[in-house]
Amino acid sequence: MPLTASQDLPYRHHVKELLGMKRPREALLVCLKWVEAKPLNGDAWFFKAVTETQTHKPEGALRSVDRALQLQPDNELTLAWKAQILALLGRTRQCLEIITRLLDNTEQQPQILLNIGLTLSNIGRHQQAADILERVHKSDPENVECLTSLATSLHVLGRSEEAAELHQQAIEIQPGNFRAYWLLGQMTPGTPEKNFIDLFADTLERNNKALQARICLNFALAKQYEDVGEYDKAFASLQQGSAGVLEHTPYSEGQDERMQAMIRRCWSGEFFARQKKGYEAEQVIFVVGMPRTGTTLLEQIITTYDGIETAGELHHFSRLLNDACHEFAPDSGADNIYEPIDRVDFEKLGRDYVESARLHVPDSHRFIDKYPLNFLMVGAILTALPNAKVINLRRNPMDTCFSNYKLLFGLGTALYSYNLLTLGAYYRRYDELMKHWHEKLPGRILDVQYEKLVTEPEAETLKVADYLGLEWRPECLNFYKSDRAVATASITQVRRPINTGSLHKWLKFERHLEPLAAYFREHGIVPDGDSIEQEK
Repeated sequence: MPLTASQDLPYRHHVKELLGMKRPREALLVCLKWVEAKPLNGDAWFFKAVTETQTHKPEGALRSVDRALQLQPDNELTLAWKAQILALLGRTRQCLEIITRLLDNTEQQPQILLNIGLTLSNIGRHQQAADILERVHKSDPENVECLTSLATSLHVLGRSEEAAELHQQAIEIQPGNFRAYWLLGQMTPGTPEKNFIDLFADTLERNNKALQARICLNFALAKQYEDVGEYDKAFASLQQGSAGVLEHTPYSEGQDERMQAMIRRCWSGEFFARQKKGYEAEQVIFVVGMPRTGTTLLEQIITTYDGIETAGELHHFSRLLNDACHEFAPDSGADNIYEPIDRVDFEKLGRDYVESARLHVPDSHRFIDKYPLNFLMVGAILTALPNAKVINLRRNPMDTCFSNYKLLFGLGTALYSYNLLTLGAYYRRYDELMKHWHEKLPGRILDVQYEKLVTEPEAETLKVADYLGLEWRPECLNFYKSDRAVATASITQVRRPINTGSLHKWLKFERHLEPLAAYFREHGIVPDGDSIEQEK
């Protein structure tokens, strides 16, 4: 017997309540019961899509939102949510088609415009996002989600003071918005005279039982404590925040180990000897490496050259490769997804990647994809795009790992970074994989050392220019004068001239980081050096 509208309300109220309490996993369980009880209810499928999105299940969310649209084809809020899901899946063309369709309706409701702004921000269209979110803010000045999202886009666009003011407004309106505290702490340098330590500490004490509070406020405190030189307190806060992240989502180190072992096995010397045909495009520059190694700095330097723009940190290549492999092995898992690579059409893969990336940089002659973890994909990249350039940024292991450890990545991502030993192991596997790529693809990859880039910038950027076929220009060192958007954790650094302020910062925490240094020594990695000899 189908449910009546009144019987349907408890599901809706319960789901909204759980989402408001930041408990999307429990909300998803309610949605599963809801769609089972009322399979022809479009709202049930819409909320299932929302909860699947918030629990990192974008493929399932897309199926659910499509079912919702079958049942409610004219529901523009559902359509706007589909655009968000498509953005998460890297399907930028389809995402923008929906946004264009929605924006053609000049009478859009604030919630729909808010969703559009969030989506544009997610795909790197920060100026467009800011324009739309400012419209929402004018009509609904106390909408906290709009305040924090607008602040994020303004920060990326270099308007950090305005962004900080918006985060403070969000906190005043909604003191339980713990992510706003973290964002405020990250973008506002603390000084002994002026900082947010008391605010963050008091808020944490009052909300210490809330997991999100322990995560966000401890990372916010760590940044402020480090700014004022309280290094022991900063590290203690990092430990507590990291423990919270792993409580939220435990890390499976074995899965990462198996993934990298599979990559080395599949992209063996025998694979490259079979000479797969790729897409002969010459416009792509990949900047890869461990996160927090200077990839954004190098990206900004390269984009000072005419005809080169950045597409940002795209996840497109790995998603397209995974989709291509799934065609031949639909039941494969993370441990064997790349087994069918000999059947993949790499020329088509390369063409599809360039077409999808071009949506972000339609007018540039060449473009940069600065997704650091593309280091995992180097073999596939240079097979699909044999004329592509790959630059690998390296930084001394201790600074690399500590910079990762003190950054709060998106929940559910970079889980290796919240424990010093799993972080050291991840760096070791990165190091080993890059050696593998250098061995199998000699001369195809350029290593750039961060320490040389900031201490000998002319020599190191000359090497980069030569590798890219460019004539070196001294103006490339004036990258910080640009007003282009920067959507990474390095935004503050790249608004300043090249400097050595980030060198050996780990030494201020040396006592606390000894377990990491010992791990490196045990595995033959010089803690404060570099483990790959640089090209001469």
